[in-house]
Amino acid sequence: MNGPVIDNHKFLTEAPVSRVIPRLAIPTIVSMLTTSVYNIADTYFVSRIGTEATVAVGLSFTLMTLLQAVGFFIGQGTGNFVAIRLGAKDSESPRYMVSSGLMYALLFGLLISISGLFTINRLCTLLGGSDKVMPYMKEYMVMMLLSAPFIILSLTLSLQIRMQGKAKYSMIGIICGMVLNILLDSLFIITFGWGVGGAELATLVSQIISCSILLRITYSNGLISPAFSKISFAKKYIKEMFAGGMPSLLRQGLGCIVVLSLNISASYYGDNVVAGMTIMTRITFLLLSVITGLGQGFQPLCGFSYGAGLYSRIQEGFRFTVRIATIFLVTSGILGYVFAHEIMSMFSTDVDTIAVGSNALKWQFLAFPIEGVVIIGSIFLQTINRTYVANIMAAAKKGLFFIPLIVILPSFYGVCGIEMCQAASDICTFLLAVPLLSKTFSELTRSNSAQQYTT
Repeated sequence: MNGPVIDNHKFLTEAPVSRVIPRLAIPTIVSMLTTSVYNIADTYFVSRIGTEATVAVGLSFTLMTLLQAVGFFIGQGTGNFVAIRLGAKDSESPRYMVSSGLMYALLFGLLISISGLFTINRLCTLLGGSDKVMPYMKEYMVMMLLSAPFIILSLTLSLQIRMQGKAKYSMIGIICGMVLNILLDSLFIITFGWGVGGAELATLVSQIISCSILLRITYSNGLISPAFSKISFAKKYIKEMFAGGMPSLLRQGLGCIVVLSLNISASYYGDNVVAGMTIMTRITFLLLSVITGLGQGFQPLCGFSYGAGLYSRIQEGFRFTVRIATIFLVTSGILGYVFAHEIMSMFSTDVDTIAVGSNALKWQFLAFPIEGVVIIGSIFLQTINRTYVANIMAAAKKGLFFIPLIVILPSFYGVCGIEMCQAASDICTFLLAVPLLSKTFSELTRSNSAQQYTT
């Protein structure tokens, strides 16, 4: 292992948890917030065009969720392996995994892009586009499909860099791309009047630049750099990628089905309900991205410590991270509940849209205090390769509970059933997560005790 990697290993496995996690979490939180701010800014700029354009972007978000699912699957799957092997002071096999992961990302991106462009009309119909929404939606989706390879590559690169404990470099690439995206949104939509197509053209240009920056970063700063000669299709690497990435694929992939189910259910009550739920989703994603960023700051410490056999350090880091997350969620939940109407009014002038979104926000904010355990617990299980349990956790929040509830609750409570569905799903997931996490921590405690007895 070279000098920078050794120094990073020492920092992640020996420095105080209260110092390591904030140092790693701040850049990841900034990256997540930047992404979320872009999503909200995109909605804001498009909403100036009209309700139909806002609905088109909301429906198209299903495709973005799919692209993120693939990017997180490859990036997290390869990144987990890299962190654990670096924790065990192995720098050779991580280079094979990094190189192979980027090739998989490129191939999957091209496959989605080409197949989507050939079936664009059917795809728009499948995602719930009405006759009024279809022209906006098709324009937006074409540009998004052209962006697909770069979106997946950027996510993969970002996760691989972050899992090596170099979160600030991952942040640089993400921020550069997203800031450019927002600036181009303003230029293309407002100044040039290019509509929703301008929004996705901004995404295409910014993703190409972000991807280029991240790729350049991988060849410096003590990171594991990819090489064409290190690309491998060996089963052992594919197996490790699936083990580490499958929970992300389930979580994000089921997210596609969740968004699709939500849009279909809301569409029965009109475009205003779809628009209100779309805006609510973007707002809560912004706040929860802070917790996801915090959990991702914990991830490299968790991966390196697991590879080094430091199980008590993992538990200490988990408790610290959940404590900080809960304080933030309780505070933001109270403020968000009180000012829900005012928050929605920032993104829409339509009375019905604001009413639906405000009620949905209030329901979601009621469940906020328990989100820390669910989000960080899922990240923890995935990082230590508890694949079966991590898959259950990933499937629970987005599939096991939400999909039945989005069918059942509206049949009893109408629009209110749609508004409360996500909060109800989160509560059910929390009740499942507690025993699963308790069992895993008990196993780690026993392993730690056995290790100390042996030594």
